[in-house]
Amino acid sequence: MLMLKHCLYLGVYAFPSLIVLLSTTTVSGQLSSKIVYYQDGALRGVADANDNYIPDFSYAGYHYGEDALPELPVRMTIGPVEGDDTEHIQRAINSMADLPPDASGHRGALLLEPGAYQIEGQLQLNVDGVVLRGSGRGRNEATNTILTGVGNTPHQRDLIVIGGESDAHWTNEVPGSSTEVVSRFLPAGSRSVEVASTSGFAVGDEVIFQLNHTTDWLRTINFGGTHGEPKWNAGVADLIYNRVVVGVDYQESKLILDAPIYDHYESFLTRGRIYKWDDTGIHRELGIENLRVVIATNGALDENHAWTCIRVQGVKDAWVRSVTGLNFGFAMVSTHVASQVTVYDCEAYKPSSLVRGGRRYNFNADGYSNNILFLSNRARFGRHTYVVNGRAQASGIVFHDCHSSHNLLASEGHHRWSAGLLYDNVTFEKNKWRIAIGLYNRGSYGTGHGWSSVHSVAWAVDAGEAGVIVQQPPERQNYAIGCRGQVSGQGVFDHSPGYIELSNRPLSIPSLYQAQLRERLERGPRPDMPAKLSGFCDGRELTLSWQDVAADESGYVVYRYDALSKNEMALETLPANATEHVIADTKRGEMYRVAAVSESGYSSFTPYYTVEQNEGIRHADAREFSVSPNPVGATFRINSDQSFTQLEVISASGRLYRSIDVTRSIDASDWPSGLYVVKAVSSCGESFTCKMLKQ
Repeated sequence: MLMLKHCLYLGVYAFPSLIVLLSTTTVSGQLSSKIVYYQDGALRGVADANDNYIPDFSYAGYHYGEDALPELPVRMTIGPVEGDDTEHIQRAINSMADLPPDASGHRGALLLEPGAYQIEGQLQLNVDGVVLRGSGRGRNEATNTILTGVGNTPHQRDLIVIGGESDAHWTNEVPGSSTEVVSRFLPAGSRSVEVASTSGFAVGDEVIFQLNHTTDWLRTINFGGTHGEPKWNAGVADLIYNRVVVGVDYQESKLILDAPIYDHYESFLTRGRIYKWDDTGIHRELGIENLRVVIATNGALDENHAWTCIRVQGVKDAWVRSVTGLNFGFAMVSTHVASQVTVYDCEAYKPSSLVRGGRRYNFNADGYSNNILFLSNRARFGRHTYVVNGRAQASGIVFHDCHSSHNLLASEGHHRWSAGLLYDNVTFEKNKWRIAIGLYNRGSYGTGHGWSSVHSVAWAVDAGEAGVIVQQPPERQNYAIGCRGQVSGQGVFDHSPGYIELSNRPLSIPSLYQAQLRERLERGPRPDMPAKLSGFCDGRELTLSWQDVAADESGYVVYRYDALSKNEMALETLPANATEHVIADTKRGEMYRVAAVSESGYSSFTPYYTVEQNEGIRHADAREFSVSPNPVGATFRINSDQSFTQLEVISASGRLYRSIDVTRSIDASDWPSGLYVVKAVSSCGESFTCKMLKQ
């Protein structure tokens, strides 16, 4: 039985800029991406040979972007006092806890009258449902609210903290609630997860999806690609997704999560589990808006002062709106242990610090940040202005309709496998370095930052005179589509370029984020794409097979593409949970692909399977064909009930490494370490593949 909850709020979008661009129509001269485009009025996606496709980024922000930022009524008003205002404001915030919350959990706004407020300590907005609101963010204290952080006690403190629980985290596991993830493979972008048991899970459960990568997984990415710096250790790139269960499929033993994962999961190399968690210490429905934050310093290179204007920590569904921050050393806004946060219409100017590492991250998503939206913000003189600093524990981060000038270094995923970043319509000018956006390998930079971004997108970014650098991580992808400037894969460290398309050309979809948000609000979440499409052709009959990833599909549609006529047609619609289809009368060169379908629309297309010389290749189940031990040391054997006539080993680069004898134990003692694909041809002509890791 499938239980599914849809929570979509149609009508007025959250921000005026969305209303304008969502109504934009295609005009002459605009071009469509080959991998994200409209077909029959619906947004469609296409996967590559590794089942990589652009995931849905529209879940970022307050209430997944489904609700506008609320306008809370003023419940209390105060003005400045002589001397230090810290305790004066904090008492007013604390007293708001006496107000009863409404049905949405909102208590109301504390309004700060125009004036200059001196903050010698730290303000904590830690009462759920409360907004700290100023009277304006301009320079004139007669008409605006100006908070000035003075002193350096404690050293380099955060001036304002939303949430404020220093020990808030996502690891408060409910005892006995953990279940193992048993999905064989999940592409980035999937929301359905097969688990060992759905017992005890229900719609509305807050859960953590934790992926622990093994040393063998690290070996497949060359231990992070750190170019001479120490290799990554196990645990460095473990992924943590903060999610809510929105559907339970008891028959398929699958949980449907409220938002997608942003790196692909493979049981061969990763240990995954999902557990319910106790959200004690997590604050909700908090906001700071319409004021100016100035940190008192002794010049542009001074470091003995408050360090961050606003830290958003231990929260869910919170926001920072229309705030200007100046003279910070670390960040104007930084998120940590935070999910579904929107930072909107903010300004981050005049950082005050030395120009070196760990400084001048004007807008920063730090550790354990999930689904954060930075919208319509402006910045100057940042080192890494719009940056994701939270390693693999930060994902689903969107920078949309933002502007930055006088950039000292690149905006980027900063280090260690940050996943699912979208830079959409971000504009850079007066750059001080050659790279404005970097979705790439940072190699030995920092502390061996290595692969800093995966499954990340630069969409319609204007880099000015600077570059957009996009490189392909092992078996994953990064994308640059419709970007302006010097767009390439030529980073500081040499790696293959990512997917680059329509550079310096006008796009028919001006904003990926807005297109995805509109699609989801109007149609609902799309089903997950099937994975690992393969086929076997015996004579004139073709058997296609794939992995059923989705839990909420109503069926699968098989498409055939005719290369001569360049036409594609829907060949067959199959029921839900289908995993194969037999096609008669096929011929060499025909191309087939599959998509899942539901009442909300279609999943992304799988890559094509092409019929070639009556031979099919199938990604085998471990029970059909495997090697052992795996990972491999000195020798290994083939495990299968089949009889094989040919056995080949393919390197990670796709080249034939060697043909090997199928009748004995295989000596691999002199093989280089790395990931290989073993391909076997059975006596009846069917081909199987499986992955093998050589230690």
